[in-house]
Amino acid sequence: MQPVEAKRQGPYDIRWTRYNICPGSKPKNSTNITFALEKENDDYFAKLTIDVLVKTSIDEVKVWVYKMKNESKSLLWLYKSSDACKHFIFGEIIKQQLNARSCVIEKGTSNITLNFSEITKKMIGSSFFYGNYSMKSIATSKKANFLCFIFYAEFYKKNV
Repeated sequence: MQPVEAKRQGPYDIRWTRYNICPGSKPKNSTNITFALEKENDDYFAKLTIDVLVKTSIDEVKVWVYKMKNESKSLLWLYKSSDACKHFIFGEIIKQQLNARSCVIEKGTSNITLNFSEITKKMIGSSFFYGNYSMKSIATSKKANFLCFIFYAEFYKKNV
């Protein structure tokens, strides 16, 4: 017989339930962003239009993960990268999807698609605790917010 804890974690699938654009920590924004989260087969994709208002660099990325229970939340972890362009996930997005050179993103509009299911598995692996979570992601330059999103997801046992 498995211990009780083993039944609460393991291989998972994700159901993204809600998402919002949020205000960042800086007083001004360097972008205007619109996005939609769409499900295709078993994966969720964020389809973003990012209008970069001024040439900018992303200096810091923070991700908060909260465990949700009965509309209250408790911080599970805070992830911070002060060199986003060298990060194994964020760097790839900044360089490839936003065409940044030397970590500088030029003024203009980009349409990008991010596979959230794949990104989540790269960040936390293929096994996690089942339940409901809130994730807040902020990317900033020294002077402005680049983006801020809040996502709500349910991690549930994967049918294998």
